[in-house]
Amino acid sequence: MVGLPLSLVGPATAQPVEFMGAKGMRLVGEYGVPNQGGVRPAVLLLPGSGPTDRDGNQPAFQANLLKDLAAILNEEGFVTLRFDKRAVGRPSYTSQWPKTAEAIGEFFRFENFEGDVLAAYRRLRFHPRVDPNRVLILGHSEGGILAISVAKRAKPAGLMLLGTPGRSMGDLLIEQIDAAMTRQKVPEPMATQIKENNRAIVASYRKGEAYKGEVHPGLRALYNPSVAHYLKRAIPLDPSHELRGFAGPVYLANGESDVQVHPVRDMGPLQKAASHAKAFVAPSASHNFKRVADPNKELGIAGPIEPGFVNSLRTWLRGLWK
Repeated sequence: MVGLPLSLVGPATAQPVEFMGAKGMRLVGEYGVPNQGGVRPAVLLLPGSGPTDRDGNQPAFQANLLKDLAAILNEEGFVTLRFDKRAVGRPSYTSQWPKTAEAIGEFFRFENFEGDVLAAYRRLRFHPRVDPNRVLILGHSEGGILAISVAKRAKPAGLMLLGTPGRSMGDLLIEQIDAAMTRQKVPEPMATQIKENNRAIVASYRKGEAYKGEVHPGLRALYNPSVAHYLKRAIPLDPSHELRGFAGPVYLANGESDVQVHPVRDMGPLQKAASHAKAFVAPSASHNFKRVADPNKELGIAGPIEPGFVNSLRTWLRGLWK
């Protein structure tokens, strides 16, 4: 099917959507449909880790990254689909969650998040305004890992990987915890205990086994029992290895001041793995692509998206089907 050429369009119309995810989970989300008529290309947007909603927000912070990105994509003529992850604590979701700890762990397996993405992708492809041959997936942070992990099955027309790890989650967790101990000035020997415990936990999950030993109190929120099944799949997964063989165009972007995902150590392996990649580092930008003066003092959550990143993304999108 041949779609209309990309062009700047007026405001989009929001359309609510409900669909069935993995294991019968009823998920809700929102299409953004450009008001300009005709069949259009489309993008599925995937949020980062935790109970992150369709806008890229959690109860503790309001970044609106995905909401703002969807508006940009709609302006560029793309139909968009965003949905609330199964971990979002809205009543319509929590009423579907299992009641026991073991069942909760099964419910939040990484494989179920993959299944939710595949279900959303199929739903977007069959929207009457969407050209099914021009559907892309955009993932932010953990959403980028999910985009990569389903790409061989979904076969999207392209990928947009924003603030996406290029190394295994195990490597990233070790680096993040080590850096946090330094940044938070955790005293010795506590910092050493936490770092050693973290390495032991990661080593266990890398073998596909849940950690059986004692978890340091400083790590219990990260490694609570309900995420054991999730981590057995997520920690060994190597995004750059998974990306090899994907033949479509790939857009990579990282924030220069991202303290969670490194703009060189993570982007480099992905750029090397992708057959056709465009890479951009947003100057002085955080993990959420917001400008920060000092990444050690500012989280970079609120505010507008860094303009250089927006311009780079628009340029890449306009060159896709020339």
